[in-house]
Formats: sequence, C-alpha cells, structure tokens
Amino acid sequence: MRRYFPNEDPIGKQIRLRYDPYPTDENRPRQIVGVVGDIKQRGLAREPIPFMYSSFLQEPEVYPGGSIVAHLWQDLAVRMAPGARVGDLTKAIRQIVTELDPDQPIANVMSMDQVLRQDLGDTRSYMQLLSIFAVVAVFLAGMGIYGVMSYYVTQHTHDIGIRMALGAHPSDILRWVSTLSAKLVLLGIVIGVGLALGLTRAISALLFGVTPTDPTTFLIVAITLALVACIACYIPARRATKLDPLVSLRYE
Repeated sequence: MRRYFPNEDPIGKQIRLRYDPYPTDENRPRQIVGVVGDIKQRGLAREPIPFMYSSFLQEPEVYPGGSIVAHLWQDLAVRMAPGARVGDLTKAIRQIVTELDPDQPIANVMSMDQVLRQDLGDTRSYMQLLSIFAVVAVFLAGMGIYGVMSYYVTQHTHDIGIRMALGAHPSDILRWVSTLSAKLVLLGIVIGVGLALGLTRAISALLFGVTPTDPTTFLIVAITLALVACIACYIPARRATKLDPLVSLRYE
C-alpha cells in the first residue's frame, strides 16, 4: 500500500496483476477489498516483499508463464486454543480433511513454534556461537585487566612503600590504585561503545526485538564490563595495601 498507493485509501481501487518475470497481464482487473500487514513470507531475517491474498476461485486454470507451483502450494492455518496439544489437533484435522476429500494428502504438519524454530535454526546457532565468544572475550578482558593492574602495582611497589612510610593509610593506597583502575576502565568502555556502535550494524540482520543502537543493551553491557573490571582490579589493589613499607623501600 505504501509503495503503490501512497497517501491514499486503496480500498475499492482496481488493479491488474502482472506475473513477473513474464510480461503477462491478467485480462480482468481485481478490486481491493482490504489491507493486511507486512508478511515475512521469505523468513524473519529477510525484508518483506509485496504480498496479496486472492480467492482461489479467481485464479486462472493455467498460471501465466507456465508454472503451476502457486496451485500446488496450499497451506492451511488453524488457530489452537491455549493448552491444546499439536498431536490431538493434527489427528482431528486429518480426519476432517479425509471426510471432505479422501484423496487429499496432508504433509508437513507443524505448530507455529515449530515453524519459528525451523526458520530461526541458523540464526540461533550463530547467536549461540557469538554468545560463547562473548563469554570468552569477557573472561579474557578480566584476565587482561588483572594482569595490567598487577604489573602496575609491581612496578610501583617502591612508590607505595614511600607513601606508606610517610603515613599513608591502607585505604589511601586502595583508593589510589582504584582511581587509576577506574580511569582505565572508563576509557576502555568509551572506546568499546564507540566501536560497538559501528560493528553492531554488521550483525543487524541477526538481531530480533533489539536495534543495533539499543541504549538499554549498551548500558547493561557497560555495567557488566565495569563490574568485571572492578573485580579484576580489586585483587591487586588489595594486595598493594598489605605491602610491608620496609620491604617496599628495598624493592628495585
């Protein structure tokens, strides 16, 4: 509707169908009696295409272009009551169809949940794989932060000893190391968010129910990484408060 009848009511208008890629038009026009929402006929991960519903009785006997696939694809959708079982419903549907036409075959009976699982099978696999990589990345990030802060504390053992010899309280040392850690963490989060804003667009086709720039998702990820970084920084910072000033002053 938005493409062919922008800013106007299509109800009551008449159209003549053309069966691409064959330049064959119908002899009689059809009248539009209703408008439905977009149908993702080609899968949830692909953009919807123009789609229409028409009466089976109005279809030509021979499909223009020589194809009869449209006549062979006949799907029946049945709404299930809450709590109903697919097996019981399938048996009842088969019995009804058999009573109407004993020669009518019935195949590929699936619930909507099964249809969705089948359509999202590859996407779920990709997302599970990305989730595993994400967990490994968070673990490696935590280990990296811990290693950097441990190295920093080791390199400044002499300075820490001087501070403690001059009367610095262990809480002051903890605050000093934690402040530096917080600056590094905030810098890393800012850089990471900037890179993520560009990279998430590359996987936008795999995202459902969330946009590539969803602020809630970015906030949760930033808080999670900040907590991981705080835990990784706490251990070397805590160890720095327990250094013996005399040993620290002799450290080179």
